[in-house]
Amino acid sequence: QNGAFMDDGTAIGKNPNIVDPNLDWDRLMRTDYWGLEMFDPDKWTHKSFRPLTTLTFRWNYQSFGGMDTSSYFITNVLLHVVCSFLVGIYCKVVCRIPSVYTAAATALFASHPVHTESLMYVVGRADPLCAILVLIGVVVYDKCCNRRPDEKVQKGPVTTMKLLLGFLLTTLLFLAAGLCKETGFTFFGLLVGQEILPILTHSWRPNPPSKEDLIPRAGRILAILICGGAACGWRVWYTSGTGIERMDPYSNPFAANDNGYIRKLSYTFVHGMYGKLLVWPYFLCYDYSHDAIPLLTSLTDIRLGLSSATYTAFAAIVHLVLRALASNGTRSAGYGAAVNLGFFLLSFFPMSNIAFPVGTVVAERLLYKPSIALVGAAAVLGQVVMEGPISKSRYSRRFQAAAGVGFLGLWAFWWARAYKRCWEWETVERMFFTDGYKQLHSERTQLNLGNYHLMHGEYRDALAAYERAVASDPAQRDAVPLYHAAQIHMAVSHDMETAEKYLKKAVTGYFSPLVIAEEEVWHDYGLVLWQTKKPEESIRNLQVAVMTNPLYTKGLNNLACATTMHALTQNDHHTAMQGLQTLQRAIELSPNTPMYWRNAASLFKMVGDHERAQHAWQQVYYLEGEDPGEITNNCIWEFYFR
Repeated sequence: QNGAFMDDGTAIGKNPNIVDPNLDWDRLMRTDYWGLEMFDPDKWTHKSFRPLTTLTFRWNYQSFGGMDTSSYFITNVLLHVVCSFLVGIYCKVVCRIPSVYTAAATALFASHPVHTESLMYVVGRADPLCAILVLIGVVVYDKCCNRRPDEKVQKGPVTTMKLLLGFLLTTLLFLAAGLCKETGFTFFGLLVGQEILPILTHSWRPNPPSKEDLIPRAGRILAILICGGAACGWRVWYTSGTGIERMDPYSNPFAANDNGYIRKLSYTFVHGMYGKLLVWPYFLCYDYSHDAIPLLTSLTDIRLGLSSATYTAFAAIVHLVLRALASNGTRSAGYGAAVNLGFFLLSFFPMSNIAFPVGTVVAERLLYKPSIALVGAAAVLGQVVMEGPISKSRYSRRFQAAAGVGFLGLWAFWWARAYKRCWEWETVERMFFTDGYKQLHSERTQLNLGNYHLMHGEYRDALAAYERAVASDPAQRDAVPLYHAAQIHMAVSHDMETAEKYLKKAVTGYFSPLVIAEEEVWHDYGLVLWQTKKPEESIRNLQVAVMTNPLYTKGLNNLACATTMHALTQNDHHTAMQGLQTLQRAIELSPNTPMYWRNAASLFKMVGDHERAQHAWQQVYYLEGEDPGEITNNCIWEFYFR
């Protein structure tokens, strides 16, 4: 019942790769996740190149009733079920974790509350798809290529064919994962870790690794590095880098800040937020944009305590993993912990903003793959508590009972929180309302809350939400809440002076092509300037609107009215005729709109061309089918309250 939520409407409903009956493969390969051209220097692009995920949306759209979102949600849930099952296989096969702890990891992963965004927010499908392909690839490689040090070396054509086919299949799976979401390409690094880890752990044991083991491993590592490097290099080359040109300051306000010191401090706090969401996902929200996570400007900021706790916990985990590997090798739980550590680093690093800025500050759906490493590490911890040295102490039963109760409590909390969150995602309106009043400092949640109240005719509450959205950024750079607040002042309170102040800021702000057409803002600014008796400024802004979109009939109509009527007050007949030519263009584009013919009749009458005025008036009669009365001496201004 959720419906199309935020980017769902753009990435699916307005994406020609999905909605067009005939699939254009060339267009698919040159457009991003949202269907925007990637190689046109005059157009904005997110550079999220995920054609395989787009094809799954196309399958839903073409096979199950277009934008009927129930099929999308069912598909996402089925993908999550498959991924949860694969998490268990990954823990069992790759991490060498016993079955009982593998089942616990599967249960934890299936119920983690942060996954609700990946399931209910349709465009979040990229993460489960990528995770499924990565998990299959890792398991295939471990079974076909990665020999354990305590296994006997096998030779022969069958073994060689198994290795080659396994390597080829794994490479193809990782390439497909990268075409579902970019982070899939990074997991070639996990294969290198799977090859190096047995060598290191074996070398710490009494017997050094043999040449029969080292030489094939070195060859596989080289092949992995070549394939992985080529895949990552191709992705960067194909999209002309990873940076997002003209990124809006709301999706990632930290990246928009010019002070590198402040950016680094703020990103460390983001890492702490991600750590909190992974372990204690109590507060959940679909957006954490400006000013939900404020910029940190000093090392003395108390909020850095969360970052310190996260980094300390991570350092402790690394220390314990190294100790476990040094003492027990691959036969210990340390091997599984090390694999999960590598999985976490490779999935978290691309979203950390360390190497390059990403298109969001915090997004719960990005934790889908890191959570695999989290539950895998939890399973290893359970194995250590239940079967490790602690199990032989005099307090073993107490430790084991506490661990069991802790697992059940954590699973119950995650399940209950996920269940509640799913109900919050029940409909788009419910999500906008719930998170809007939960997250009062996010520009985007307040914008959507304002839209919710606007749709319900609650203009006072809508204006308050838009004003909170504007106040979230002291620089007031986002045109959208400024525009909506101005429209309320124009249409409801008829306060044109206040509307003019908002729109003056809006036209110098940031326009997102995914949210609002730029010409709409310039048009309304021109219209309100006419109402505040500033005709020359009004005409200039209406001209900008028409230049931005030459097919913008509303702008052409109002520009014609403003130009002609102002020219007549100045006795400028030539400019008045130019205004009439502008209206003629609007009529050519939309000949069946009576308003344009009415205005043509009025303007022709004003300039003294009564014959053409009567002809236009006859067209009004023809289109409306009734007597239109007398020709007036005023224009009808076209304005839509969005």
